[in-house]
Amino acid sequence: MKYLIVLFLAISVLQGFIACTKHVNLFAETEQTGKSLYPIKKNDKWGYINKDGNIIIKPKYCKVYESSEGMAIIRPDANNETAFLIIDATGKVVLEYKGLPEGMTKPQTTIDNSADTITVDRDEKILFSYNGVEVHRFCEGFALVLIENKYNFIDKKGKFISDIGFEYARDFSEGMACVGIDIDKTNDTTEDILYGYIDINGKMAIKPKFSGRGDDFKEGLASVLSDDCKWGYIDKTGNVVIDFKFDFTDDFSDGFAQIGFFTDETDDETNKIYYGFIDKTGKIVISPQFELISNFSSNVASYHEKDGSIVYINREGEVIDSYKVGCDFSDGLASVATDINEDSYPYRWGYIDNTGKLIIDFKFPEAYDFHEGFAIVDLIDKLGYINKIGDLIFTHEKPVELSDFLHGLAKVTIPSKAGSKMGYINATGKYVWEPTK
Repeated sequence: MKYLIVLFLAISVLQGFIACTKHVNLFAETEQTGKSLYPIKKNDKWGYINKDGNIIIKPKYCKVYESSEGMAIIRPDANNETAFLIIDATGKVVLEYKGLPEGMTKPQTTIDNSADTITVDRDEKILFSYNGVEVHRFCEGFALVLIENKYNFIDKKGKFISDIGFEYARDFSEGMACVGIDIDKTNDTTEDILYGYIDINGKMAIKPKFSGRGDDFKEGLASVLSDDCKWGYIDKTGNVVIDFKFDFTDDFSDGFAQIGFFTDETDDETNKIYYGFIDKTGKIVISPQFELISNFSSNVASYHEKDGSIVYINREGEVIDSYKVGCDFSDGLASVATDINEDSYPYRWGYIDNTGKLIIDFKFPEAYDFHEGFAIVDLIDKLGYINKIGDLIFTHEKPVELSDFLHGLAKVTIPSKAGSKMGYINATGKYVWEPTK
């Protein structure tokens, strides 16, 4: 969403939402187009293993980052925070950047880099941003970088996609990336930047003609902003297929996109916006009536009543179920809760499918989203993973930190005053790498 993000965050802290928060994810890619590398730490140095637990890159680096699409980014020099390496799945260095030249303008750091290994949210694409150097994970074969005040893309051979760079850029999505071009070459104001899209060859597939930054292409369409600050949708040829008439738009998902219109109602001196859904013809299929609602996933969307309860609707806008607390659908299931005040935990959590049928009974003090067929659950004195029929495949006594499964492995971190240990388990719940520090 591009509007009322603050409102979203405020509502997200309603009672019961703690169980919808995501655990730390070690990887951030949504597609796997290469072999995964998994960071390990041994004797205070970092390296990588493969899915089988075999060492691919011996631990020797001071800082490493998540792999994506078989590529990994490393910071080799603790005294040079803007230098980095890009390596492939064999450990070969495909690009070495030695750091910013002396005297370069250094914007304020936006990402905390205090830890040895940085992990980010599943949907977050930035690996690190420090003193004017920004590096994203690989996405559809390219890593977006900001170097020396210009955005550019690096391919898996370490080559830059453009000789000149861009004033603005987004990661590739469906073979297209939104970029901003300074039309008068002065680079002194964002008003002189127009936005278009490049393809994977670096060619301008949609000429820069939009005054506002465009969104990613999803299901063949992308929302863009007109000169009069209205949102519409274009196809991959740049043709406007849904007119500029919305005050808010979001990506298409399950064939529907969330849109919104301002109303005359005010909230803290700001005009309220109500949200609904359109199909790919631009037809409103669910009328704007919600102050906040999720996108469709597994053909279900959810919204919250004023008392904080969650309501699930289908593609016709019909209510299929409601609970006092609950989360959005992920991997085909949604965690929901019922009141059971047997201990310090006020609820017991279970899971429903997209018809509202209870698939896993209410038995967990807390329960989180499913990823790759597994979900993290809280067992009061332990944390563990369950499969989609509710069977436990792994447990560990607290304190322990668990990550979501991604590409077959999940990270297990055991904190201690002497230093945290980190290992990986596979889908059977067995360690492929015993926790080390």
